[in-house]
Amino acid sequence: MKLVGTYLQATRPAFLLAVVWPVLIGTASAHHDGVAITSLLFAITLLGALLIHAAANVLNDYYDARSGTDAHNRHYLHPYREKGLFLKP
Repeated sequence: MKLVGTYLQATRPAFLLAVVWPVLIGTASAHHDGVAITSLLFAITLLGALLIHAAANVLNDYYDARSGTDAHNRHYLHPYREKGLFLKP
């Protein structure tokens, strides 16, 4: 169960809200321009954007650890990470 929590943390959930606003603004803009927006289309778009953003965060951590980039940043602990690296290759 701890592994699931680690992977969930690696998605950086605090920053997933950064995806919500562009989807909301884009949806509102499309609706204003006369595009028919259904709840299903909105939900799929929002879910897709959230999943892509979360996956990009996990892959970024993984490849930083794999390439050794994180090893060069040992003195800097990111404030949104509790103990540094989430994923190790």
